[in-house]
Amino acid sequence: MIGTGMGAHAADIDLDGDLDVCQSNFGPNFLWMNQGTSFSEDAETVGINTNILVNWDCHFFDYDLDGDMDLWFGVGRINQYISNQYNSLYRNDGDLDGDGFLDFTDVATELGIAGANKTMGVALADFDNDGDLDLMMAQSDSPPRLWRNTAVEDGAGGWLKVRLHGDENGSNTHGIGCLVQVYLEDGTVLMQHAYAGDGFLGSSDPSVYFGLGQKTIDHVEVTWSTGHTQIVEEVAINSVLEIEEELPPYVPDFSAYILATMSLGLILLLWPLLQRNS
Repeated sequence: MIGTGMGAHAADIDLDGDLDVCQSNFGPNFLWMNQGTSFSEDAETVGINTNILVNWDCHFFDYDLDGDMDLWFGVGRINQYISNQYNSLYRNDGDLDGDGFLDFTDVATELGIAGANKTMGVALADFDNDGDLDLMMAQSDSPPRLWRNTAVEDGAGGWLKVRLHGDENGSNTHGIGCLVQVYLEDGTVLMQHAYAGDGFLGSSDPSVYFGLGQKTIDHVEVTWSTGHTQIVEEVAINSVLEIEEELPPYVPDFSAYILATMSLGLILLLWPLLQRNS
């Protein structure tokens, strides 16, 4: 499979416990579905190849807070001889047909964020602190544009924003690369990593955002870069969860003591022999 690889991002879009990958290209985009031991390229099957243009940026995020990840592509022409092109935001509609494949619908025009443009990069953050992610678009031929998401105002589902604070003796400050899992009371597990960058030249808020739909939270787990897993219980929906890193329990290193004891034992064992030969 050949692609130009303009941008990439990863998320568990089918809620099966592993990370799937989007790849934006100059031309058809790729959606790499994680099958456990291999990946299948399913972009055409799930319907995200309707925008075969100059795709710079791709990003998974739950724009409508319904509990599954949607897929954004930032698109922009590269010269005046290519017609104006349009961004796409593919809403994840789940496996509607029961065929094992997700269904996506491009709602960018409906939401007013398609636009004739040259969107080269995008950053996502909740700039108005209402719980949903907003879009900052960097245009190559015009000023940046900030699009406010009104999902919360429109009565969408619940949300959770997780901010990781790594310990100076453990993981990094923002918990970049650490895994956050939200266990819902119906058994669903939502998972995301904290990222430092995404797409093409994008750097979004390192906080981790979850849409919850109409479900409630049982507990949250964070796997830090130390390998230690920290559990947080009694987490409220529609809240910001600040998590200070819990360092792994201290395990004394007895290796030096054991080595010294073995050495002393060997000396005591050999001492009579050394005495006879002296």
